[in-house]
Amino acid sequence: MSYYIGIDGGGTSTIFCLADCNGNVIDIIKLKSTNYHVMGIEETKETIKNAIDFFTEKKSISLNEIKSICFGGSGVDSEKCKETIINIFRDIGYRNELQVYNDSVIALVGANDGYNGGIIISGTGSVGLVIDKKNRLNKVGGWGHILDDGGSGYFIGREALSKIMKNYDGRECKTLLWDKIREKLKINNQEEIINFVYKDKLPKKDIAGLAPIVIELYNKDKVAKDIVNSAVDSLTIMVETLIEKAQGADISIGLYGSILTKSNIIRDKLIERVNSKHPKVNIHLPYKEAYIGAVDIATRRVKIQN
Repeated sequence: MSYYIGIDGGGTSTIFCLADCNGNVIDIIKLKSTNYHVMGIEETKETIKNAIDFFTEKKSISLNEIKSICFGGSGVDSEKCKETIINIFRDIGYRNELQVYNDSVIALVGANDGYNGGIIISGTGSVGLVIDKKNRLNKVGGWGHILDDGGSGYFIGREALSKIMKNYDGRECKTLLWDKIREKLKINNQEEIINFVYKDKLPKKDIAGLAPIVIELYNKDKVAKDIVNSAVDSLTIMVETLIEKAQGADISIGLYGSILTKSNIIRDKLIERVNSKHPKVNIHLPYKEAYIGAVDIATRRVKIQN
């Protein structure tokens, strides 16, 4: 019998899924992060080996019976990163087919239940991906917080802090954001925001963590409303660009990340704007988990041309 493994290597934990040739789940194990940039190569190698040993020993199968593995990992952003992951698998003795992608790719496949389509991810950062008619992967956005991240939690939080400072010096109208954010950050005056933002390491996640406050004030504060609408504008452009790259008007696009999965306001406005121009585009929350997307790639249910 042939076996397949799909791996969702997130930033905080990793899900390993063993499946048969039809993609039916046989077993799952959840272990710590396999982001080698954070954990180191040796610890990442040990985690992957422990997971594979768990499957082979529990199911009494050989390593050679695992015919294909798809690894989708956070921090896999270059060919060098892919080579590092490949070498880790080779070092533990795995020699069969191995596909390595950023975790956003397996999220795309899982979100669309194994069918070609696209995904918009908006959490701390933002990125869009779509598989076109020739099975090629196309990327939109995802260029980091300095160059991009439009419509993300970081974008929303940064804009809120910027508006507060502009209100402080007289360039922006009064906003309810200040009182809420002051309480969240436990600061006493606006100038303490400078120390918060420009400390040694930019607190991207902390800034993104302010986004729920902005969204909560959408119907109560003009400044908050403008920020949210600007975020929706950015995400709408990303979706429309994905549609263009997909070369088809009836594609399916999954929504992923906390800004889109937890905020009805942003999600509903995005869907409304896109469908007003592209009524055949199906925009939806993820149908399945990212690790199932990895299984679908490993079993070749979904083929991606690099």
